[in-house]
Amino acid sequence: MRSHSRRQAAGGRLIRPRTISGQLARILAVSLVLVLALLGLTMAGQISAYRRSGETVDAVAVALAAQDLVHQVQRERGLSNGLLGGDQRLVQPVTDQRAGTDAALRNLAGIVEADPPGAGEVRSALGHLAGLPGVRSQIDTRTVSRQAAFQFYSDSIDAMNRLALGLDQARDPAVRHGLQALYALGDAKEFTARERGFLNGVFAAGEFAAGEYVQFLDIRAARNAALTQFDRDATPAQRDRLDAVLAGESATRAAESENVAIASTAGPLVEPVDPAVWWSRMTEVIDAQRAVQQTVGDDVRARAADLRRDAALILAGFALAALLAIAAEVALVFASIRAIVR
Repeated sequence: MRSHSRRQAAGGRLIRPRTISGQLARILAVSLVLVLALLGLTMAGQISAYRRSGETVDAVAVALAAQDLVHQVQRERGLSNGLLGGDQRLVQPVTDQRAGTDAALRNLAGIVEADPPGAGEVRSALGHLAGLPGVRSQIDTRTVSRQAAFQFYSDSIDAMNRLALGLDQARDPAVRHGLQALYALGDAKEFTARERGFLNGVFAAGEFAAGEYVQFLDIRAARNAALTQFDRDATPAQRDRLDAVLAGESATRAAESENVAIASTAGPLVEPVDPAVWWSRMTEVIDAQRAVQQTVGDDVRARAADLRRDAALILAGFALAALLAIAAEVALVFASIRAIVR
């Protein structure tokens, strides 16, 4: 009973201290708990913002590496389609391009090994390229049709282009619109590359096979839709860069060959088009689009890096303010205690 009474008396002294110093200590403890709770909630939000901005930076880096691979696969698809169309000049270019594709594939696989945001999605998309060695072998032995090879490459590219890396972490409007512009331009570039590869085979064969003309029109329509989407999300400077590409000499000359294809509704081309010239002009256009895409990616990455730096500075500021507030409160309480005691 006495022990229980002593505990009750001690608890009462903690709740209602009898001395002035005890009362001040209680005030200090309560205020410190409240200050730390409020600062903890605020800092938790800043830590979350810092983490999200860092994940966005990492996700953009993965997205750009994925687009590097897409760019190489697009080239391999187009060259392979021309080779299957009968252009024997492409035997060595196809071999050389395969090395570029493999290098980009190894680079992306190496980045994914570090398990950045979206790594699981990227691994799943890369699974579409598991059959690449077999398709290459069939291309070399001419045991696969133009349409089948083209579809294999296109399906693999579509899987990579469906990755919306970074959008889940993007709370900032500039970052979100920048990523959406990046992916829209990726789609526009893919359909431009798809047209390049598709017509490379048509021009090499001198005609559209059954069903190919409608497929060609579908590709053009999808390209134009993607360009419209890019215009909605891109900044004025980004739109100006792409407009300069589409108004350039290579794009203008390529459009002339495209018009030949548009006019060949019956199947055979209304006039011959050298597939090598077509390929060269369209490659210049696509490479220029890729440069614009990299610029958009750099803009997004720079904005995300700025947000990460700002979040780090705010986080450090809150931490410093918390330490100063606690130190000041402790110092004031102890100064008050000493003054009262004196």
